[in-house]
Amino acid sequence: MSHKFKLSAVSAAIMASYIAMPAYAQEDATVTAAAETEVEVKADAEDISEIEVIEITGFKGSLRKAVNSKRFSESVSDSIHAEDVGKSTDQNIADALSRVTGVSVQEENGEGARISIRGTSSSMNQIQMNGVALTSGLSGDQGSSPTADQSVDLSSFSSDILSSIDVIKTSSADQDEGSLGGTVILHTVKPLSLNEPRRSLSVEGRYNEYSGEEDSRITGSISDKFLDDTLGFVLTVAKDTQTTRQDRLNTDWTDAAIPIADLYADSGRTAHDLETGKYIRILDEGQTVEDLANWDPDTQIAHQGPLDVLARNYTRISTSTSERDRLSVSAGIEWAPLDTTNIQLDITHTQQDVDEEYHAFTLNFAPLTGVSGADPVADWNGVNLDNRTLNKSYSRKSGGGFNRSGGLRELETNVVSLELDHDFNDSFRMNLSLGYSETTDETDNHVGLSSATWGTVGNTILESVPLDQLEPIGLDCTASDGDCAYTMGTIPAVFDPYDGSVNSVTSKFNPFDLEANHLGSLNFRDNQQEDTNKSVHLNFDYDVDKYNVTSLEFGFKYAKRNKDVYTQNTSVNTGTALIDNSDPDTSYSTVGMGSINLVDMLSGEAFPFDNFGEDLTDNRDNAFFGGWPMLDADKAIAEFVGRDPGTVGVAANNQGTREIETETQSAYFKVNFEGFDGRLTGNVGLRYVKDENTASGYGGINYYRPPHMLDPYNLLVERGLGTIEGQQACPEAVMGVNPETGAGDTRWAPQNESELTGCYDWAITHGYDYWNDATTPVDANGNWILPGGVDTNRLVFGNAADGFELIDLPNMIVDANGNLVPASPLTHRQFGSAGEIWPYLDRSTSFVGPNGNIESSWQREAPTSGTASHELLLPSLNLNYAINDEMIARFAVSKTMTRPGFDSLNPRLQMNENVWGPTAEGSAGNVNLEPLKSKNLDLSFEWYFNETGMLSTALFYKKMSDFPETVVTPFHYKDVRTEYDLEDANLLLDYDEERQPGGVEQCMPHRYVGGFGASSWDIECHTALIAIEKNGEEAEIHGIELGYTQNYDFLPGIWSGLGLSVNYTYQNSEKDPEEIGTTGLFTQPLPQENTPEHSANTTLYYEKYGVSLRLAHRYTGEQLINDGITGGAIWQEETNRLDFSSSYQINKMFSITFQATNLTDEVYRNYYTAYDIQNENGDVVYDEGNALDESVTTSRTASIYKSGRQYRIGIRGTF
Repeated sequence: MSHKFKLSAVSAAIMASYIAMPAYAQEDATVTAAAETEVEVKADAEDISEIEVIEITGFKGSLRKAVNSKRFSESVSDSIHAEDVGKSTDQNIADALSRVTGVSVQEENGEGARISIRGTSSSMNQIQMNGVALTSGLSGDQGSSPTADQSVDLSSFSSDILSSIDVIKTSSADQDEGSLGGTVILHTVKPLSLNEPRRSLSVEGRYNEYSGEEDSRITGSISDKFLDDTLGFVLTVAKDTQTTRQDRLNTDWTDAAIPIADLYADSGRTAHDLETGKYIRILDEGQTVEDLANWDPDTQIAHQGPLDVLARNYTRISTSTSERDRLSVSAGIEWAPLDTTNIQLDITHTQQDVDEEYHAFTLNFAPLTGVSGADPVADWNGVNLDNRTLNKSYSRKSGGGFNRSGGLRELETNVVSLELDHDFNDSFRMNLSLGYSETTDETDNHVGLSSATWGTVGNTILESVPLDQLEPIGLDCTASDGDCAYTMGTIPAVFDPYDGSVNSVTSKFNPFDLEANHLGSLNFRDNQQEDTNKSVHLNFDYDVDKYNVTSLEFGFKYAKRNKDVYTQNTSVNTGTALIDNSDPDTSYSTVGMGSINLVDMLSGEAFPFDNFGEDLTDNRDNAFFGGWPMLDADKAIAEFVGRDPGTVGVAANNQGTREIETETQSAYFKVNFEGFDGRLTGNVGLRYVKDENTASGYGGINYYRPPHMLDPYNLLVERGLGTIEGQQACPEAVMGVNPETGAGDTRWAPQNESELTGCYDWAITHGYDYWNDATTPVDANGNWILPGGVDTNRLVFGNAADGFELIDLPNMIVDANGNLVPASPLTHRQFGSAGEIWPYLDRSTSFVGPNGNIESSWQREAPTSGTASHELLLPSLNLNYAINDEMIARFAVSKTMTRPGFDSLNPRLQMNENVWGPTAEGSAGNVNLEPLKSKNLDLSFEWYFNETGMLSTALFYKKMSDFPETVVTPFHYKDVRTEYDLEDANLLLDYDEERQPGGVEQCMPHRYVGGFGASSWDIECHTALIAIEKNGEEAEIHGIELGYTQNYDFLPGIWSGLGLSVNYTYQNSEKDPEEIGTTGLFTQPLPQENTPEHSANTTLYYEKYGVSLRLAHRYTGEQLINDGITGGAIWQEETNRLDFSSSYQINKMFSITFQATNLTDEVYRNYYTAYDIQNENGDVVYDEGNALDESVTTSRTASIYKSGRQYRIGIRGTF
């Protein structure tokens, strides 16, 4: 559109050159000189023909074009032009954008993928190509939590197809809505703007130092004009491969803080203080150390009140490779049939195939499963009392396993735009734009496996290992630098060659024991997504030139975007049938996974790297740093099902199905004006937006599949099995029958189950060790034989009418001889056939239950749908004032909006009973989510102090309302165990601590795994922590951007080739506190994710005599990267990245290039902080606050990883 400045001769000349030069890769920049004139941004050829043209080539020219773009923009914006992208190390679009002020990049496998702008996430900013909003693939973890949102993976697009990139940070009425921080516009080439026909070819070789792989890149382009330069075309094709490697240590922290017991407590985890080495004593309210039994100040330290600490749940040690094969094709045809008409058709196709291989093993520290009374628990567990962290922990119950997965992900995007510009006369113009974008994202043959030891050296066997023979598994993270030393088994288990029983074992997990480790599960991933966007834009521009109004603009838009998603990540365990891929109605039986040992799944490959974990930790003494056994998922599948692995799979699950559609209508009116002899220009406008959302999906709950569960409400209240007084002992249970074999099997319900009610059973009421007959409380005649009688080792008192008193299993119990002997949850109320509790298992959701071995036995699902409509008015005002010939001040106020993520609108509740944690877990979308609104204020000052120099500063402030937040909220939920054909997935009940199982609401009782959590049970409604999508209160972001660019061509001789470009961004963000459901608790204010408080980019360059050298440094300060985990937040430490790029112009046709990325070989580290973490009773016990504002503990590593350096050398020919 048309805007005017009164500028000096120099400024006017620069502007004219900016108009004259084509914006195309490897096209030369131009600088001009002319007399003082009034310049219009949309100048015609006749104006420009009077200007003398002097060519300035290369990177300097691209920077000059970027400076001019900023100078003559009607808004606060930044630009990158072709030489700046195609001829630098930033051959990825996201990496190129990282050098723009206010832009932060999220990397994947060492390459930029998604961007955030001015503190707003990647899904809150629109990315366009030639005016068409780009569609996107899935984001997030492609296995456990693939997310459908608006964020675009820019690594899919080669920068070679672009002529320029604009980042517009302030809004005007004619700008397409949907961005909060800024709109990114990718421009391909307009062929009629080219000076001459173009033919170019470049070939590049690549070497990744860390993966040791050599790759390549080839790019070619051709362009020409015909029919007296009224018809032009351009075609660019880029094909590249890139193999990267990432080594990673990843630690997951428990959702809840774990309690530390007093040194002399009957049960629980005891510990010592790491600083003093003294044992921890717990003082109850009102107590002093004089009240403590056996108090010894020389060996003990007192802690006032309950001590709940943060603990590592597991650590996963992994190496992965990613082979990226990318094809980008861009074609453009431009036709100007009349002087007043221009038509351009652009077609872009990108195809990115990513083949991933992932190798890992996991150490599961199991801090929530209790401890064994016979072990030196207090010595094995060490606490840092200053930051309440369990930094040393060993246990015979800790274990581990292997993971291997791999497969192909195919991501394809097609973008088509057809644009018609027509001038009806000198003052009235029209623009019609038709756009289409489509992205498909699919996985192909993505399978994985994990190993286990439950079938060989499980917990019950480890309980009997003498302490002097035991190799406990654990970690010691007491090093001053926060590094952890890991301990695991080193001695292989010995098995009887005849019956396979264990002769000797020292540890639950030895990564080099090929017999003790066996197949634990198989994983099948099937993700499919199609995202389409169709749009029509009709815009009009009418020149007025009266009353300081230069022109009027108005227009209309219609768009429809549809996101159709199916994601499935299914784990298959023992007893699960697989289906025939060609005939899903045909299923195949499988063998027990415990019989498939590691040796049966070996791939035959050597560990791929000899420097695993280098730079990730100083302590690399453990043998696993030299590698571990490589496994083959296809071999495991063949052993499991006895068929060709490529022909079998899992049944489809509707729970990952959702479809969300947004239909948009918008209109705008904008007035452009000027004043003060053209020094003041600006616009004021209003945009109307109406969105209609339609969403559908499936909701429900996944229960625990094996027959291992105990329901104390059913056993004690409904069936009365815990009331000894006034009742007879239950009759002996008659073993159930396996219908497939006809043999007795304790997994199936007892044949006389109906008789097992209204009686008591000591297996429920008492503590015992089923491996130690001396702890059995009754004799063969049912007489109580322990010293002290019925109440000795008794854990259940009371009855259903008056209530029950339930006591946790102590670490020591009394045997028939009156001796104290160790007790463990693993050998008490154990679900296995050797345990005593099997007759009372809750089989309602298992594969042996009344519904049989089909998915609906453990999965409940029902369709959900919803619609919503929203209307918005978005005003805007932009002012630009030329203070003098060199300085421009800008002011902007606006209201903008962005849409919630697609998955946030999915009206489904998806839950998992999560029996291995204290609560169920899940997520819930909300089709009624309001769009996020933001009121924005921008101020900027720009000083163009010479032809090549710019100094700029910009202040921005955003006050956002209805900010979409994911708030983890406690609920109770309905008991639908027997509703195998679920009709309604509305399962949540508001949390009420007074609610009990039973009654009208029928809440789901808390169930426990026999032999694990069942030794510490309660009769209560099970709590579910649900990640609720809701509109938050408000959030604020403010910041400052500083920029400096200059070519030092005033220096003498060889030094005149120097130049420098520097920018810095400060941004501060904070969300308002939000109540967590109906609990009365409030979230604490944290910054926005992926918003570093400080970031900076520095590029030092030299261009002269055909030599081009560039050294680019990128600094990213500390930032929050995940506040959606339960009880904590994940932060990333500051990072520094240094890249080098060079080229030499051999002659006019050929040049050679050399580039090196990540010269600093950066290691990335994320750390964990407590964030409203609760204890096992649901009380918030620790909150460390905002790591950017407060002094918090940064030593709790969540992940540490690196991807290494990459080198590129190439040759380019232009013909």
